[in-house]
Amino acid sequence: MIGVGLLSIAVVTILGTLGRTTETARYSELRNQSLDQLRLMAANFGKDVRQARRVTAADLVNGDEVSLQTYVDGVLTNVTWRVRPDDSGAFRFERVGASIDPVIYVVDLTSSNVFSYFDKTDVLQINRIRLNLATAPDPRHPAVSLETDLEMRNVP
Repeated sequence: MIGVGLLSIAVVTILGTLGRTTETARYSELRNQSLDQLRLMAANFGKDVRQARRVTAADLVNGDEVSLQTYVDGVLTNVTWRVRPDDSGAFRFERVGASIDPVIYVVDLTSSNVFSYFDKTDVLQINRIRLNLATAPDPRHPAVSLETDLEMRNVP
């Protein structure tokens, strides 16, 4: 009887540890996937900003949209980066333009306010943009965030 009782305690302990380990591994995988997606979005946005000649429009209050005149495949193109809610109410980051294929990034951002412009009040004065992206892959854990400052190199 004592052997069965000790064995039962050992099995329960092992199963509990296995459950916590599985949960930790799942969260770690989700966190890494979210960080990869945030990095991809930041890299693509950064490429557009660094090649931009000027900002053509920006939501200076809400920080959820910026339009750039930038080079895409060597051609000067108007590109808009914006944050929009999806059907579930979560925010997604997207890149759209008249002559380019739209790209919608599937990361549930925690906020739509992702752009800031270093206290600029006139769109034509903007030459640096801060991008601040955050997502919560698991609501039980803190959000994963990425912040980067980008400078336009082709401003005349």
